Order: sequence, then C-alpha cells, then structure tokens
Amino acid sequence: MKTRSDIVLTPIEPEDILTIQNWEPYPDEFSELDYALRKGGWLDEYAKKPDTDIFVAKKENEIIGFTILSDDNEGTEFRIAIKADKLGQGFGKAIASATIKKGFTCKQRSSIYLIVRVSNNRAKKLYKELGFVENGEIVKEINKKQISFLQMELQRC
Repeated sequence: MKTRSDIVLTPIEPEDILTIQNWEPYPDEFSELDYALRKGGWLDEYAKKPDTDIFVAKKENEIIGFTILSDDNEGTEFRIAIKADKLGQGFGKAIASATIKKGFTCKQRSSIYLIVRVSNNRAKKLYKELGFVENGEIVKEINKKQISFLQMELQRC
C-alpha cells in the first residue's frame, strides 16, 4: 500500500458538508455505505454531537475524505469516509493514521474504537494494520436493515 504524506487534515467547515454530500456515489461494492455521505448521514448526525471533531482530508486543496472522532459513553469513536474515486489508492491508511495521531496527541484520548461491517474485508485489514484489535461483534439497524459489525479498539501506547 502506498504511503501518503501529502494529506492535510483540517476542521470541517459548513461549505465542506455540501461538497461531500454532492460526491459521486460509491461503486456497487460499497453502495451500502453511501448513505453516510448524504444529507441525513454521518456529517449531519455528528455535527450536532458534543465532544466531536470532524476533519476533512485534503490533497492539493481537494477534499478526498473526512473523519470523525466522537466521545461517547464507550470512549472515542472513529469513523472515516473516502471519496469514491480515491478508494484503493492508499488514502484511507494515511487519513486514518493522521486522525488517530490527532486523537492521541492533540486531544489526549487514551483509546479509540470503531465498528466495521463484518463483510468489509478491505477495511478490517486496514484497521488491523493500524493496530486495532477485535473485541466483539454487534448488530445495528442501518437503513432499516440489521447489519453485523465487528468492534475494534486501539490503545494509546
């Protein structure tokens, strides 16, 4: 996987949300994840939550992804979305790494957790490469469907 050091994370601005909501849809392989990008998706949901940081990832001033770090009763949740035409190019690893570093250094979080669809082998592989460890499965309702998720966590060293 390529190493990307040309990614810049910045706090999200209101106009960034509209840009992301107008991205092209995900390819069929990831079509069930597309809801996260749209109106009523992750950005609308998390923008209202306290103790939440949303970052856009830019490469040469183009928004190519966004990440979320949100504190809740279970700890700090991590979420990531990459622009469809940037998938499979190493950006996910670079953006996730930069966000995790911000979470542990700037925000002083002690651990970060995430959930990933059991069927999303590409993402599970990435998260394991970043040091996340599995700690159970849960089922959540997403768009009126029951979806199985793997819970993973990363501890600050």
